[in-house]
Amino acid sequence: VNNLNRFIGVLCISPLCWGYSDANLEADKLRVRDLMRTSNSDDAKIWNTQELLEIYRRVSPRYTAERRAGLERLIRDHTDQVLIEGVPIQGGRTSKYVTKTLSLVVKEVAVGFFNELGASLWSLITS
Repeated sequence: VNNLNRFIGVLCISPLCWGYSDANLEADKLRVRDLMRTSNSDDAKIWNTQELLEIYRRVSPRYTAERRAGLERLIRDHTDQVLIEGVPIQGGRTSKYVTKTLSLVVKEVAVGFFNELGASLWSLITS
């Protein structure tokens, strides 16, 4: 029984149990590249910002806090943390800009956030 517990313990800390593989990372790289290339209109950029945030949430555990620091600050400044009874939801943060009717100035900020988030995320996952 003791050997079985050790085996299960080793198995659960192996990369197979992490749930996010190199193949997942490669798929996310391709998706970030696709989003940056095909989001031509301001509305598309604003709409696709949430998907970039979701990709970041998936890839971020692979990197050290130091490598994520600048991107974390950018995200914190442009997102709201969703809380349910004072506890963050599992899905993480949501863009402040996705669901609102935007003035021209706010739209420019939202588009700038998409561009900076996409470029920073690309830099993180390709370095």
